[in-house]
Amino acid sequence: MKILHFFKTYWPDTFGGVERTIHAIAESTARHGIETQVLSLSRTPEENTQRLDGHVAQ
Repeated sequence: MKILHFFKTYWPDTFGGVERTIHAIAESTARHGIETQVLSLSRTPEENTQRLDGHVAQ
């Protein structure tokens, strides 16, 4: 199973209530062996892919 979460912002650009919830869900599903990615907009012009607590954030 693969899960893609997408929202307008995500860490490290912002880390508010929705971003914290997405992070917690992505971290939990990744711990259960589910391939999890987060896709968001960013203020920086370059592509920024990071592995955070078992999930990939782009």
